[in-house]
This record gives sequence, C-alpha cells and structure tokens, in this order.
Amino acid sequence: MKIEIVEEKDNPLLNRKELKIKIIHEGATPSRKEVKDALVALLGAEKERVILDSYTSRFGMKESVGTARVYETKERALEVESKPVLAKNELLAEEESEKGE
Repeated sequence: MKIEIVEEKDNPLLNRKELKIKIIHEGATPSRKEVKDALVALLGAEKERVILDSYTSRFGMKESVGTARVYETKERALEVESKPVLAKNELLAEEESEKGE
C-alpha cells in the first residue's frame, strides 16, 4: 500500500493541517487501521494527533481517496473532533479509560 498526499492545507484557526490523500493498494481495500498506521508513518506524527476522516474506493480501480487531519496536539484533536470520529480513530476509548482511572 502506498499513500500520496494530493493536497495539504493549513488551518491555523483549528491548529491543524487538512490533507487530501490517495491510497494505492493491491487487492481489497485496506482497513482503517492499516491506512492510519501507514499515514502516521508517512507523516512522522504521533498516532493520537492524526485523524483519518474518511476514504472511499474508486470502482474498478486499486485506489482510494480520502481526507485526514493532523492536529498540533492530542488535546486539540479531542476538543475539535466529534465523538463518532474520535471513536472511529480509536481515541475516544483511550480518553474515557484515562478519565476513569
């Protein structure tokens, strides 16, 4: 699997970078976890700061397109993103378990 950043835009108001990505893959569409792990490795950022919003496969092609956001801090990501998006990115469960301890 290979990830290309098609467009990168800074959003200083929300302290994040907004990315449009293209995922080139062989066989089946990769899982959200595989895509996020590859994106984290490509960007060299902490996993907690990267939010994979959505991605979809193009019919009949071995590529997907999607959007992602990279926040300056984990705390900022937790403030801005909705609970469903945080849950998809496996950040909501971590935060709730930290509050419970």
